[in-house]
Amino acid sequence: MNYDNKYVSHLFEVIDQMSYKDITVIEKTKNTYIHESGGDKSDVIILVKGIVISSLLGTSGNRLNLCYSKIPGIIMLKKATHSTGEYLCDIKIDSEKALFYKLDGIKFWNLVSNDEILREYVLEYMFSRINREREVLVKSIDNTKYERLYAFLYECTKLFGVKNSDDGSILIDHNITHKTIGDFCGIRNRSSVTRIMGELIKENIIKQDYRKIIVMDLDFLKIRSDILNESAGL
Repeated sequence: MNYDNKYVSHLFEVIDQMSYKDITVIEKTKNTYIHESGGDKSDVIILVKGIVISSLLGTSGNRLNLCYSKIPGIIMLKKATHSTGEYLCDIKIDSEKALFYKLDGIKFWNLVSNDEILREYVLEYMFSRINREREVLVKSIDNTKYERLYAFLYECTKLFGVKNSDDGSILIDHNITHKTIGDFCGIRNRSSVTRIMGELIKENIIKQDYRKIIVMDLDFLKIRSDILNESAGL
């Protein structure tokens, strides 16, 4: 299997050389979890195929989505020596099916300590995760729910967008529920998401095609996303 990212390619080369006893293949279906916060303490989870959502889970049970992941690679990492700690993150399957590898943590960290490329990848993953958490938290504190929703839709056009060459519209080619949008934008009331989406439809900024969103005015979303990022210092 070929991968664009050199770190991901190397990761799967390393996995291919591991003993099958140290690797568990897991297949999950939509709306299930590969890991619940505070649950299974497996050290390393690798996404092989599918789309997942990483979320922070608050003490009150509220969920704040961090990001979509659809590119193979590490999605859950916990250093083996921190055996009494709990994950702060849940991983929800958001495609019809998703395939994962669960790696033995001790064996994986031993490999990391002796593999420069793998070590670089782990550091890159950890810094990326920290920066993403900071970005999401800053946006959720310093901006209105309208601004956060506009920015989220714009990010989705980059991740799932398919351009229509006839009218220039962008199909967000992934089913995204209003609850998922709310969890990404820190909007606890789903009716608020429905109202904002309805306003965007009325103003012909977006259209709704069953469960998929078509962006008619990309510039509107981009400008407001840029403003949000600038105000948040991102």
